[in-house]
Amino acid sequence: MPIDSVGMPGGTELAPEALLDAGLEQAIALGERDATLTLLRDPNRDPGSGVVAFEQVPTLAAEIREKSGALAAAEGPLLVLGGCCTLVPAVLGGLADSGRTPRIAYVDGHLDLYDGDSSETGEAADMPLAVALGRGPAGWLDAAGDYVLDPDELALLGYRDLEEARELGSLLPAELPAGTFVDTPGLRTAGPAAVGAEVSSRLAAAGDRDGYWVHVDLDVLDESVFPATDAFVADGLDWDELAELVGPLLASDRCIGLNLVCFNPEKDPDGESGKRIVELLGATLG
Repeated sequence: MPIDSVGMPGGTELAPEALLDAGLEQAIALGERDATLTLLRDPNRDPGSGVVAFEQVPTLAAEIREKSGALAAAEGPLLVLGGCCTLVPAVLGGLADSGRTPRIAYVDGHLDLYDGDSSETGEAADMPLAVALGRGPAGWLDAAGDYVLDPDELALLGYRDLEEARELGSLLPAELPAGTFVDTPGLRTAGPAAVGAEVSSRLAAAGDRDGYWVHVDLDVLDESVFPATDAFVADGLDWDELAELVGPLLASDRCIGLNLVCFNPEKDPDGESGKRIVELLGATLG
């Protein structure tokens, strides 16, 4: 899904086509595709919501919700390639429209719990998890659909921006009544594979949700191994650690799908980052 929340052409909205060019169709079997969307084309913050390109965000969310719901109605897991994190609440809304209401394993270098006031940039990609939790501008919430995530059904893994988020006034994990929160140092202490297996087991447990969804923002990786993204936080994972973490999450038959976001092909002139993404998807999904 070609989305970049900065509101200008290029960037992460080029990612889906770049991954196809990097050999994705040879690495994994792809079914029906649908990625024609409204492009965000306003770099200014809306004075009411504080969100960049906010007049277009609800329109985009409604389109993502409709397309995700239609694709999710087919048999098999759903793969959503972004683009940026802006797509998350609407994908979850589309899943709900198709009769699926999953728990969430959220693998990300950032908390994504900002709002239009606390976000330094005002980009919608700073806020998707907050919106999924039912905390966001009314127009965006309405367009994204009826899915509302319960914090107890969330596992947030790999974040490294807790102190910055606290200083800026973001919603914080400590303010949520429940959930699983493991930052990057915590992943390394426990072992990424062990954390992935434990989270998979917990999210797959019986309940009123339909399995779980996996979100992977590639800024969970360190800049030294993945320079092709736009929001760097120091001391991220390496490729092996990311594969160890997501492998158990994606191997479960209770995993109903994956979205992968925040690859900027404009920062990948030799194509190596795109190839590594395809290798990761081939190893974990192929």
